Amino acid sequence: MTSLTEQIEQLRLQINEVASDEHALVNDLAGTLKQVDERLLREVRLVAAEHEVRRCAILRELETLASRLSVFPRSRQASFAIEEPHLHLSPQRSARSYQSSNDPPRRRGHAAAN
Repeated sequence: MTSLTEQIEQLRLQINEVASDEHALVNDLAGTLKQVDERLLREVRLVAAEHEVRRCAILRELETLASRLSVFPRSRQASFAIEEPHLHLSPQRSARSYQSSNDPPRRRGHAAAN
């Protein structure tokens, strides 16, 4: 029969062996996690770079569209309507005969003071 001290020594060796194996497993796991983290970081950076390229391409397209829109000539009808609104006065009445709502009423037969 083995003594108690020998049994304790055997248990101590077994615990040290298990601790050493677990330490190696933890180191392997840490290395694997570090590799996965680095790969994930590369992929995130790649996605961000691809997004930036797409954003720049869209911006260039928008700038090209904006420059093309300013180069196209306006249609004659649209430019006529925008440039100057024309009043259509009847030939019997001159522009002076139209009265503003702020003007005092005019009497027939009296000349308007200018």
